Amino acid sequence: MLLSPKSACVTFEDLTQNCALPLAPEALFRTQLLRHHSHIVIGDVALRGYKHKARWTYDDRDVRRASRALAELPVDFDDLAEVHPPEYRDHDPEAGERSDWRRQLRSWMYDAAFYKSLRERRYGEDYRKIGENGLPGTLTMDEFVQARNDMLHMHHIAGTKPRGLLSWSGEYWLLPRAYAELLDRWELLEDDLADREGDL
Repeated sequence: MLLSPKSACVTFEDLTQNCALPLAPEALFRTQLLRHHSHIVIGDVALRGYKHKARWTYDDRDVRRASRALAELPVDFDDLAEVHPPEYRDHDPEAGERSDWRRQLRSWMYDAAFYKSLRERRYGEDYRKIGENGLPGTLTMDEFVQARNDMLHMHHIAGTKPRGLLSWSGEYWLLPRAYAELLDRWELLEDDLADREGDL
């Protein structure tokens, strides 16, 4: 059975009520992403999009498979893995070419710091300088988590919300290991789908 994005979102929410991770089911509404390789990857499951009369739909079985995989993912919030976002560069030629969740997190940090400096008119301040909390500029962790939440693409990766799960050790960023491994699988699957599309 094919589901509209709205119905897929409802099914996803119903089946992931007990998921340990913060989720972004509204990612299923981002059908413009289906133009890249006809899939949206939720967690580490690819949901194929089907277009008919200018409307996108998903297969109910794919939605349920992705939902169950996330709901059943065992996450130990005390078992943490180091996360090393790449260095910031003003003009990053690699950005956007391949899926890279670490680069995405870094980009969000600098984006939030930049907009905070504009909002507070801190024109002489270098918003790129890393503070003791690991964030650029004068950005706080709460500000980073809340930044640009009105823009869907600015707060989810793989249908999950990673920012609230990040913590700073004083030297490096940390995420629950099982979650970091999930994001690694998401990245590999996204790139594999893009490669297959490029081979067609």
